[in-house]
Amino acid sequence: MKSPARNQLPLLLSLALAGLFLLLVAGCGETTSVNTVEQKAPGSQTPDPDGGGTDGGTTDGGGTGGGTTGGGTDGGGGGAPPVDLVTFQAASYVVGQNTFTSSGSATSAAGLFSPFLVGWTSTDGLLITEFQNDRTILFTAVPNSDGSSADLVIGKNNLTTEGCDLTASGICIPSDAQVDPNGTLFSADTGNHRVLVWNAVPTTDGAAADLVLGQADFTSSGGGCSATQLSAPTAVFSNGTVLLVADGNNHRVLIWDPVPTTTQQAADLVLGQGDFSTSCVQNDDDQNTINDGSPTARTMNNPAGIWTDGTILIVADQGNNRVLVWNGFPTSNFEPADIVLGQTSMNGSAANTSAAGLNAPYQVDSNGIHLAVADSGNNRVLIWNDLPTVDAEPPDVVLGQQDFTHGAPNDSDNDGATDGVTGQTLNAPYGVKFADTQLIISDSSNNRVLIYDGQ
Repeated sequence: MKSPARNQLPLLLSLALAGLFLLLVAGCGETTSVNTVEQKAPGSQTPDPDGGGTDGGTTDGGGTGGGTTGGGTDGGGGGAPPVDLVTFQAASYVVGQNTFTSSGSATSAAGLFSPFLVGWTSTDGLLITEFQNDRTILFTAVPNSDGSSADLVIGKNNLTTEGCDLTASGICIPSDAQVDPNGTLFSADTGNHRVLVWNAVPTTDGAAADLVLGQADFTSSGGGCSATQLSAPTAVFSNGTVLLVADGNNHRVLIWDPVPTTTQQAADLVLGQGDFSTSCVQNDDDQNTINDGSPTARTMNNPAGIWTDGTILIVADQGNNRVLVWNGFPTSNFEPADIVLGQTSMNGSAANTSAAGLNAPYQVDSNGIHLAVADSGNNRVLIWNDLPTVDAEPPDVVLGQQDFTHGAPNDSDNDGATDGVTGQTLNAPYGVKFADTQLIISDSSNNRVLIYDGQ
């Protein structure tokens, strides 16, 4: 069983990343084997559904679609097909549940417990990271039926075990796993304050990683703030040339250029802070190790999602309730962003339920055409049909809600109150990923992953 310290963790990792990860340290680093599912209640968020903004309409979309195949999002969207979706569209398939109206958690090949970020490549399949099951599961192809079973597990020796591990093959409260175009797998092992790297996607359960970033070896797990240390990393992304890591509790994004090839290799560039060690405080523009209170174009507060095509860089600045966009890939430390979404200026940080607002955004993804943002606190996913070019640009489509002014979880009748789970509703969506003509959403507090076919 997990230690008492682990069981006292906040039910939502977003709260842990806001400063409660100290509770985690005592509960990770153990090697545990649990053969039954521990009854940990799934988390939920219930933001105020009130807010201004443009009404997005109430068009109900079906769950069928198709289209031609094309390039993926594993390193840019060159050649990717458009994914046409409509507001409040119903998902086509569900993973982790047998039906769209169930939401129970499980530790099994077909079950999920608090899925977080999702990864996909056209050659390696679908990756789902579960922070309550302490694992990443792999489907060699995107499922095309409800309740499909995973083919492989990363971070555990089998698909029925959960618990924190500190080894070359174990993980603890992971947040993300992504594969780059070269076939290299990166895992944000949040609870162990490290990123694990496999030179090739594993083909057997519980395969050992080849190298580790943020630690000197595979049995160390202390968090820190330097060019070689991490504190609760929350997201990873590589286009095959560079590696980016959202270093959550250090309120920064680290960049390795080129992709690292040795254990504890130092990062080359940092965003969100002026250098690698002077300050690791949120929103510290003057770098005096004190939170300034308001963000700027170059500060961050618990970054939680990353996407780049090698030119444009997009980061979900979760704690500041915004998404930052760099029109050109940064080449210097502390480089300011060019565009902000979710706020009307670079100094705003308030959560908002509106077309132009955000509330705790997590994973961001693009296929080079569209942008999708998992707006977790508003229990919705926002989609821009074209990459935004101005501050506070409103999205075109919302999933999980019938319009842009409601934000309650599982609100099927648009009355601002929680109803039963359906194929159209969401409850704390953290992950979003384009996959050819489909969109994949991690619906965390419903313990499921939803697959949407383009119209």
